[in-house]
Amino acid sequence: REMVANLRSRSSDPPGATVSYRSALDKDDNWTVIGITPLTDVWIPNDELRWRLEWDGVIGFEGLATGPNAWRLVENSSPENMVRVPGGTIGFVALGNYGSPADNDEFREAAVPEFWIDRYEVTNAEYKEFVDAGGYDNPAFWTVPVVLDNRQLAFEESRSLFVDETGRPGPAFWQVGDHEAGKENHPVSGVSWYEAAAYAEYRGKQLPTLYHWLRAAGTGSGSAIIPVSNFDGAETVPVGSSDGIGPFGTYDTAGNVREWCWNDTGGQRFALGGAFGDPVYMFSFNNVQSPLDRLEQNGIRLISAEDTDSDVIAELSKRFRLVRRDYSTETPVSDEVFNIYRNQFSYDAAPLDVQFISADSTEDYIIESVTVRPAYDDADRLIIHVYLPRNSRPPFQAVIHYPGSGDARDLKYDPSQPSMGDFLQKSGRVLVKPVLYATRDRYDGKIVTWPSETHAYSDYVIRWTKDFRRTIDYLESRGDIDVDRIAYMGTSWGGRMGAIIPAVEPRIKANILYVGGLASGVALPEVDQINYITRVRQPTLMLNGRYDPLEPLESAQIPMYNRLGTPDDQKEHVLYDLGHRVDSIDAMRRALDWLDRYLGPVSR
Repeated sequence: REMVANLRSRSSDPPGATVSYRSALDKDDNWTVIGITPLTDVWIPNDELRWRLEWDGVIGFEGLATGPNAWRLVENSSPENMVRVPGGTIGFVALGNYGSPADNDEFREAAVPEFWIDRYEVTNAEYKEFVDAGGYDNPAFWTVPVVLDNRQLAFEESRSLFVDETGRPGPAFWQVGDHEAGKENHPVSGVSWYEAAAYAEYRGKQLPTLYHWLRAAGTGSGSAIIPVSNFDGAETVPVGSSDGIGPFGTYDTAGNVREWCWNDTGGQRFALGGAFGDPVYMFSFNNVQSPLDRLEQNGIRLISAEDTDSDVIAELSKRFRLVRRDYSTETPVSDEVFNIYRNQFSYDAAPLDVQFISADSTEDYIIESVTVRPAYDDADRLIIHVYLPRNSRPPFQAVIHYPGSGDARDLKYDPSQPSMGDFLQKSGRVLVKPVLYATRDRYDGKIVTWPSETHAYSDYVIRWTKDFRRTIDYLESRGDIDVDRIAYMGTSWGGRMGAIIPAVEPRIKANILYVGGLASGVALPEVDQINYITRVRQPTLMLNGRYDPLEPLESAQIPMYNRLGTPDDQKEHVLYDLGHRVDSIDAMRRALDWLDRYLGPVSR
C-alpha cells in the first residue's frame, strides 16, 4: 500500500495505549502495531482503516474513528455489550438527506452528548427474555399509546396486533412464543416500532433518536462498512459475524436488520441502516415506515443516555418533517419571471485589479495563482488558481471546477494538490480552481451549501455564481485562453449548482456533473433549481453512483437529467455501482471524451 498519510500527535485518554490498525475490509486480522500513545509523525497507509487500542493488554477501543475524543478508556463503567459514543455535533451532511425538525425548519444540526449504544443488534435470545417475562401483557412497558387508523387503541385492544404466527405474543415470524431453533444470536426481527419501544422500557434503555443513530452508525464511512455487512444475504446472520464495524465499535448498523429510531415524521417512524436484501444505499437512506409494520427486515438496537439532560433528549426526540420533492410535478417560472431572476447575477463592468500571488510547477503543468476584485462590494478578494499544461499550446481550452461542500470549511486550499487531480492538465487542458466566497481561504464560519428557504442562502448563491462568472472574466483577460471553449465541471455541491450557473452563463460551452442531482431541499424561488434546470442548454454529461444516498437515483439524478433543457442527443447519464463518488478510470475517460466532442481537440 502507498504510504501517504501522516498520523500526527495522536493521543489517548489515558496515554500508554498500544495502537494497531488493519484494513477495514481485511477479515484475516492482519494487525500492524504502530506504537504507544502519544504518537507523533507516524506514517500509515492511505486506506480505510480499523483501529484497536489496548491498555495493559486489554482491548479498550476498536472501531474506525481516530483521535482522543474516541480513544478514551472508560474503566469499570461500561454497560454490558455497549460501546461509548463521544459527544459531538450531527451536522448538515448527516441530516441533509433526512429533513429538519417540524417546528423549526431552519434547524439543521444538533449537539449530541456522550451516550452508550448496543454493540450488537438485539438478538432473538435477548428478546425472548422480554416475551417470557410477560412483557407483552404488562402495560407498564407500553408507554406510547398504539394508534390504528387515526384511533388510539386501549391496551387490551392493541394486544391482537402483536402476535406471532401461532397467535401467541411475540414477533411476527416466531411460533408458539419462540424463535426458530439455532437462531438465538440472530437479530430479532418482525417487530413493530411499538414492540421495540416496549422492549426498551423493559431493559431500562431507550430507542435511539435519529441524531443518536447517525452519530454512532458511521454513514459517512460506507465504503469501509458496507462491503463487509449483510446486504446480499437472503436472511439475517448472527450479530457481529459480518465484521462491519462502525466508528465507535458498533456492528451491523449497515445491513442485517433495519433499526427502529424514536423520531416521528408524519405518523411514521425511522427504521435505519438497511437490512439483508436491501440495496446498499439504504445504509444512509431516510427510510420511514408505519410504526405498526412488522417486516422481517425490522429490528432493534438500544441506547443508554441516562446522564443526558431531559430537555436535551426532548430536543433530539422532536418530530421530523422529511424534505422530499417531486420535480416531475413542479412547474418552472415563466420566461418573464426568469429574466428577473437571472438579472440578480449580473454586475457592472469593473477593473479586475489582478494581483499575482505565486507560481509553481510540476513535470506536467505550471500553477499560477492570482486574486481579483469580486463582482460585489467586499474587501475579500476572489482567489483563482490556474493549472497550465505543458503538453499543449495556447489558446488553451479551460475547465472551471466547482467543488463539493467539503470546500465549505476553514481549510486553506493547497494549489499543489489540485482538487480534480491532474488528468485534465495531462489531456492538454487548463484546470481552473476559483476559491469561492466563504469557502476554504475565504471561509466565513457559517456557510450552508444545501438549499434552504432563507435570504441568507439566496445571497450565497448569488455570490458563488458571480465568483464563477468573474473567473471567466479573468480568463478572458489573459490572452492565452480560448474563451469559446470553456467547460463547467461540478462535483457534488458543484453538481447541484450545475443546474443554475450554466443557465445564466452563456460563455460555458459544455458541462460535466459529478454526483450531482436536484436537491430535496427547497430554496426561495429566485435561486431554486427548478426555475433554472430547464434553461440549461449546454451539452451535459452526468456521472453518478447508482447507490448515492445524498443524491438518490430516483429522486435527484433522474429528475435532473429529465428536466435539463439540453437536447436529448447532447446529454448523457452514466451510472456506476458506487455511492456518492465516481472516482473511476471509466469516469475519467468519459469526461475527456465529452470535452473532445464538445470543445474539440486541444492544440498540440
